[in-house]
Amino acid sequence: MYVYSFFQDLGLETVYVPRSQLNFKELSTFSSDEWCYTMKLLYYDLLKALDMGADTLISGSNSLFTLLGPCKIPHLAEHRFKGLLRKRIKRDFDYHIFYFNNIAFKLSMMDVLRKMGYLRTPMDMLRFRKMFNRAKLKLKMSDEITTMMRRIRAKEKRRGETSRIYREFVQKLEKEQDDKRLARLLSGTKDRLMAVEKDESRKPKKIAIVGDYISIVSEFPCFDLENFISDKFSIEIYVPFSVYRYYFDKKSLGSARLNEFGKKYMKFWAGGSDQNTFRMILKALEYDVDGIIQLRNFGCMPEQMVVEVVNQMKEEIEDFPPFLSICFDEHTSSEGIKTRIEAFCNTLLRSKK
Repeated sequence: MYVYSFFQDLGLETVYVPRSQLNFKELSTFSSDEWCYTMKLLYYDLLKALDMGADTLISGSNSLFTLLGPCKIPHLAEHRFKGLLRKRIKRDFDYHIFYFNNIAFKLSMMDVLRKMGYLRTPMDMLRFRKMFNRAKLKLKMSDEITTMMRRIRAKEKRRGETSRIYREFVQKLEKEQDDKRLARLLSGTKDRLMAVEKDESRKPKKIAIVGDYISIVSEFPCFDLENFISDKFSIEIYVPFSVYRYYFDKKSLGSARLNEFGKKYMKFWAGGSDQNTFRMILKALEYDVDGIIQLRNFGCMPEQMVVEVVNQMKEEIEDFPPFLSICFDEHTSSEGIKTRIEAFCNTLLRSKK
């Protein structure tokens, strides 16, 4: 969301491809069965953006994956997508690669803008820096309010009040361009959340949601998983990963157990999101969650490696919390996943821990 506003602030018109159950089901029509869900989603978004009139595409990639691991996303983004799109779309368009790893994040964005004809003068660079810092501030504010909202929502007396305040905050945050008003929005939202009437005697169960980046950052493919859980159960959702923490506060994903558990359970990087998901699980253990839900798309070998690591940890760590791995693709039934999630949550609520 804030990526769109960032480019708009620079004077660029952006195209937003909304999520829906319909386009989720359409993924297989435009892509290979050998692609994982993330690859299909990325390609589908690029294709739909062209259908909606976009003349410039920025495709995500990660150079580290290309060199060190089996993840197919970089190869497709850098070598296949452009050719496949040109076969379907019979008009000219520009295609740029954006490296989204946290090492090259800012430099890669600057490189793309230069290729698009921006950042030609020192004033352009100053404007870019201002807009980049504002986008970073918005991500930080979103991360802070989201964390606060999740804790309060589990204890609210009037169901839905916290979510309503949060939605209003997100809408205003997306549109606001003044730094002083952003500061007032942050403090005002905090005050509103603190004023929510809470049941302090309630000790809600805590569930961590971990997994690959796309499944966590974007809405869950079949339905909004987090809101589905919070609407049906008084359960606190804990998500160790956020875009802000990954790019700008890497230390927050660290863990006192990382060296000890990393050497024992995950010595090697499988080349995708596996190491990051493993860090999330360690953070969830430190947060003393009552259960962990992993989201992984079908065909993702690195996330499957995490499942094997967790199975070993469950055998050797006596108090390891219940673990549910949700594997999905474009053929997955949302009702089937909802049934599994409900059963998992009901089991946690009945447990004595």
